[in-house]
Amino acid sequence: MYSQKGRMSKLGHNYDTDYSKDGSKFRSANDAILVELKQSEHTGRITAVVGLGDAVSSYGLRESVQSLERDYTAHLSDWRDQMMKIKRPNASHVARWHLADAIVTFANNARRKGLQVANLREALIRDLPIPKSSLGYLIKFRERYATPDHLNPRLSWSIYRELLDFKNVAEMRKCEDLLRKGRVRSTSEIRRICNASNGNRT
Repeated sequence: MYSQKGRMSKLGHNYDTDYSKDGSKFRSANDAILVELKQSEHTGRITAVVGLGDAVSSYGLRESVQSLERDYTAHLSDWRDQMMKIKRPNASHVARWHLADAIVTFANNARRKGLQVANLREALIRDLPIPKSSLGYLIKFRERYATPDHLNPRLSWSIYRELLDFKNVAEMRKCEDLLRKGRVRSTSEIRRICNASNGNRT
């Protein structure tokens, strides 16, 4: 449960799922105790670890950390099942949204208990498993669509991934509206608009 380091170091931009900007579901917070989800090389068991300094100074921390560890392990089975479903060719966007929402909810519940999973991104890539880029798109999908009611079943997942490459959400919405109206029809058109919006040279 305890790290050999006195206290875990502050994390930079790659905190959690790399969405450390203001308003992110994985926003960092200085008043939370950092926890890392480690996996034993010998047994494969996942253990929640905190810095020794936090363990000594925080009364009742052991129970909270052990609870987070149990919750994460229990959720993994369900998340893996959902991962298998979204790999199907006819997988719905709603299924992807709910998987991302479950991950976000886990992180938020931990945060409400005063704990911040420092390596959640790394742990999910390792334990689901899921490619780094796929996880990034999945969480960004959840961040930009507050409810699955806003999703268009006629747009493919590959189209949504193109839309998620927009840095400016308002510009993304404009492009999405053009898609809905049939005024933009191809991936190349989306990328041209996205590159112009993002200031990229084509």
